[in-house]
Amino acid sequence: MNKIILVLALLWAIIPAKAQTQLQPGDIAILGYQTDNPDEFSFLALKEISSGTQISFTDNGWNGSALTTNEGTFLWTATTNIVQGAVVNVLPTSVAFSTTGDQIIAYQGSASAPNFIYALTSNAWVTGTIASTTSRLPLGLSNGITAVSFASEQDNGYFNVVNLSGTRDEVLASIGNSANWTRSGSRYASFPAWSIQVVVPAPPSGGGGNETSALEPGDIAVLSYNFDNPDQFTFINLVALAAGTEVKFTDAGWNGTGFLSTENIFTWTASANFAAGTTHRVNAPTGISFGTGGDQIIAFSGERSNPSLIYAFSSRPWVTGSISTATSRLPSGMADFSLAFSNE
Repeated sequence: MNKIILVLALLWAIIPAKAQTQLQPGDIAILGYQTDNPDEFSFLALKEISSGTQISFTDNGWNGSALTTNEGTFLWTATTNIVQGAVVNVLPTSVAFSTTGDQIIAYQGSASAPNFIYALTSNAWVTGTIASTTSRLPLGLSNGITAVSFASEQDNGYFNVVNLSGTRDEVLASIGNSANWTRSGSRYASFPAWSIQVVVPAPPSGGGGNETSALEPGDIAVLSYNFDNPDQFTFINLVALAAGTEVKFTDAGWNGTGFLSTENIFTWTASANFAAGTTHRVNAPTGISFGTGGDQIIAFSGERSNPSLIYAFSSRPWVTGSISTATSRLPSGMADFSLAFSNE
């Protein structure tokens, strides 16, 4: 029996979700912090952020597998569109930074399945057991690029390169370099008036400007699936795709911190430039064998060991405990019925 199921209702969930900007590691960077009262911090937008976008900022530490729950979280909401290069100053509520050291960890999604964006600690990141004033480096972040730490604790500090122009990677590397910070045990009257320009590098010579697309959560959605042989599925791209763009699909379940290692990955490559709204049918994806008793299709870019998740589909409900080859937890940073779909 043909079990191709068209999930057209997904479009009603996915397209509105794009109104809120889904941020990736390094899409913001913290430029200054004050843990002496009143608490304060500033962050830089390295991409445009649409009005209504929400970011959680917490001083809960990351213990290696989860955020602790004994401290506070401030939910920031963009009240207007934020342009790339803008600096946002925040006087948080619901958070009380410690003057003996603390962290500011930015993420989207739920606290139980966070999609980390940036992190700062006024101490060094720890590798063992954490306390209320310490944290491990959050999953998927890189110290010196998408996180910044210091060798010794100071209550207040700011990025001291006031005028800066560079590519996204150059700006992040400069902010992530602790040598470019001024810090003190006393509160500053104000932060500098930063002027930071994020420039887009020119395309390679002879490339014709046709660069591959960097995909974000919700940029594609699975529309149909057939787990009876021959395996196939259909997906739609909700943003324009450049020729050569790769999307990786796997039926490996997400165990809470990574993919199950016993299943495989199929890499789809755009054969041409595709306008937003184009559908693609994948027949007999190489290396993947869907289970007829239930399975999942999880789309990502990057490496299996450190994936940038794009979309997740499951023919069964997401599980909350141990997974099998036929089940999966809801991947980190995904929200069911907006960036993911399951048959509840």
